[in-house]
This record gives sequence, structure tokens and C-alpha cells, in this order.
Amino acid sequence: MISLAGGAPNTFPFQSCSIQVKNGDRMVFEMLVNPGDGVLHASTYSGTLAAVRSTSLSLTNTPGDQHGMILGGLKEVLSQWDLADVHKPDSTVPRVLYTIPNGGNPTGASLTTQRKREIFKLARQYDLLVIEDDPYYFLQFEKAAPPTFLSMDVDGRIIRTDSFSKILSLW
Repeated sequence: MISLAGGAPNTFPFQSCSIQVKNGDRMVFEMLVNPGDGVLHASTYSGTLAAVRSTSLSLTNTPGDQHGMILGGLKEVLSQWDLADVHKPDSTVPRVLYTIPNGGNPTGASLTTQRKREIFKLARQYDLLVIEDDPYYFLQFEKAAPPTFLSMDVDGRIIRTDSFSKILSLW
């Protein structure tokens, strides 16, 4: 256990915070995609899956291992669609790739830097928005924090979310 008690008043650079979100688990998805659009993911937290399933989005699982989403599996899933259809308005090509790159729940899997680069390249090829849900990024105490998908973003396709709950629970 690492105590963050020392210096706690200076831990957060704000005096107060008030957030009210209706159906917040779904909000990100509902803002980014249209009903019927596809969302790709590897093993994902059951709460997120339930939130996405309660929308009219099409959820497609991709294979994963101890390092998260497998590039070959993602390629295989995406091969079901023709690249020429990516920008067509009536296309069924998935629009979003959802990933928990570090300490994924429920498996604890963390993507390697190389795998992130390869997944990002494929996301660019298929014009996928990437939701990088990274609640554990700042809780990696024993090693240098790896580059994020957001740090690789050169064309505005990454939506990065962190988690107040994981950080504030340590306070």
C-alpha cells in the first residue's frame, strides 16, 4: 500500500468538483456514433459492455491475450469489411475501437507499446475512432508509464478517458 496522505491538500489542483451525468457510462458512445454503428473491443469490463448493449450499437469482440487486443485477431475481424466501404454513409464497417490499454478489467492485460503502435496504424487504415479508457494509467508505480494512444495521435482519432474514481479512492 502506498500512502498518499502526506501532502494531500496539494494533491489535486482544484478546490471543488461537481459532476452530474445522466447515463454517463453510455454518454461517450452516444456522442460519437450513430444507432447501429459498430464498436470493436477485446475483453472488457462488464459494466461497459452492459452500457453499450443498452444502446443500439453493434458490439464485436476481438481476440485478446495477456497483453490485450491481438493485432492478428483485430485484422481478421476487420477483414469482414471492404476498405473501400469505410467512408460510405451506409457502411457497416465499425466506427469505434474501444480499449482499456493498461490493467484491463477483468483480465489485467496491458498493451505493449509495439502493439499499441500497430493497432493505431490499423485504426487509421480503417478510419476508426479509438476510445482509450485508461483508468489505471497513473497507478503504474513500479515502471515507467508507457506511451498512450493519445500521444501517438496525429489526426484527432483518439478519445482518452481517465478515471477520477481510481485516483480519488487512494486519497
